[in-house]
Amino acid sequence: MKKIIFSSNFTTFQKIFLIMIFLVLFFLGSLMLLAMILWILGAPELEHYSISTFFLVILFPISIGILVMLFCKKGILIKNGNLYKTQFFFGKVLKKKQLSLDRITDISLLSFNGTQKFAWSSMAKPDQGYEVKRYELYLLNENHTVKLFLISTSKKELAVDSINIIAQELGLVHSVYNPRF
Repeated sequence: MKKIIFSSNFTTFQKIFLIMIFLVLFFLGSLMLLAMILWILGAPELEHYSISTFFLVILFPISIGILVMLFCKKGILIKNGNLYKTQFFFGKVLKKKQLSLDRITDISLLSFNGTQKFAWSSMAKPDQGYEVKRYELYLLNENHTVKLFLISTSKKELAVDSINIIAQELGLVHSVYNPRF
């Protein structure tokens, strides 16, 4: 069994936003969970509350779900000659989806260059941004007419190493994408 763990599913800005949401939901959810436990035990100051008041208790498990999402990483798993797209949680497989390798003979690496504008740019430079490079791995059939997306990363070394491991384990050929119709 070979596993290749890539990066998180979220950008830095998305992580900051999710952390803020987690903190608010965790705080409100745990307060309501504590209040519900005290209400069940019969605390006199909570007698006028009803069970419908404690609907905010659902925020606690939602906050735990957001925390799990923050620590998940995308990756690839090769097990018994099968290829899986996976979500890892601290190195353990949380979710996997098997990819069909019927008529798949090649694997290819495509690189993309782009620019991401800053979200909070000053008015002096409204077009200010930074360069973004993405490397995407694709599974291809013999004529390259079927292109199946595998995974994307911003690190070229990781993408090249992944292609070498996948090609070696599954007997695929690393080739340049060139469709022949």
